Amino acid sequence: MQRLEKKRKDHLAYLPYTDSAITHSSALSANPDHVLLTGRGAFVSIVLDNATYVRGIFLRHAWSGKILVYVNDEITDCVDLYAPRLRSEAITLLDSGTPVSAVIKLVVIGKNELSAADQLVFKGIQIPLPPVATRPQSATAEPVPTGGADAAFVEVHAKQFDKWSAYAATQGDPEDVSRRVQQAYLERLREVYANCRPGSCILDIGVGYLNDITLSGLIIPSRLLYHGLDINADVCNVNRALFQKYGLDPDNIVHVDNTKLPFPDAFFDLVYAGHSIEHSANLQCTFQEIRRVLKPAGVLHFFVPGDWDDAPEHIYTLTEFEWMDIVAQNGLTPLSYRLGKIYNPISPCWDLGIVATRPD
Repeated sequence: MQRLEKKRKDHLAYLPYTDSAITHSSALSANPDHVLLTGRGAFVSIVLDNATYVRGIFLRHAWSGKILVYVNDEITDCVDLYAPRLRSEAITLLDSGTPVSAVIKLVVIGKNELSAADQLVFKGIQIPLPPVATRPQSATAEPVPTGGADAAFVEVHAKQFDKWSAYAATQGDPEDVSRRVQQAYLERLREVYANCRPGSCILDIGVGYLNDITLSGLIIPSRLLYHGLDINADVCNVNRALFQKYGLDPDNIVHVDNTKLPFPDAFFDLVYAGHSIEHSANLQCTFQEIRRVLKPAGVLHFFVPGDWDDAPEHIYTLTEFEWMDIVAQNGLTPLSYRLGKIYNPISPCWDLGIVATRPD
């Protein structure tokens, strides 16, 4: 069985271990994020109707043991969850291709020779939702020099944004939510800009609504050659007006999606994306385009959700290892990753920052 899924499964929904479809044996400890089981025979049971694809989300560490995976009472896999350092991982439990009624059971059978114990730390599962239509996947990026956002994907993105807005509206005062999201965006930008030399040419993908604080307190003092793009036409119009107010070139704000960047080859020293890449219509095109516009030795620094969440607007929810695999598959060299603080004050999801470079 293929354990670590390397490709996107369209629109995966996350079900935490507390969902009614999931039960488990007596726990050593539990919190809202995960449950800790230990001892031979400890188990997690998952009961699903019309299941085609299921992957489990585990925390692996030095005390993790081995488990057997049963599907409808048949052993389908034996998984060693031991890892020298704490990390999350998605492991395929079922990939039937056709809908089946499935009882999936994960049973602890002991530890390996390196493990300090036989623990099972389980977070939940992911299962597909009906896919949202996007543009067809293509094997290679085809740069469009004139820019412009794909109309079909703009519609998809608008629906995603509406879902996010409805979700955000349940989390408190809309103005306060917006302020907190802007503050989180600023904190990420400050971190990235601190490592840029004055005069560096940078691209901000999925810039969102800029404001006076961002321009006067960060972009202008940094002395960077700033370009920003967004798929939302209103965002671009507001930002262009703000650029004019501060005497900056409004043409540096571009209305386009991130699969067709209207810039020359080897143009940018840095490409930055703060929680926008996970909304891409086509990840392969996105990373191939980023590689194309980066200078040799140029740097990509992007942030994505670093944990499994149920935010309705996210097209891709991947582990840090899957993100780095996709980066490498498209000609970039991953340099580092790290999990940070909660990336969005209204979401329970952790911030994952990944840095990569164009090698030539």
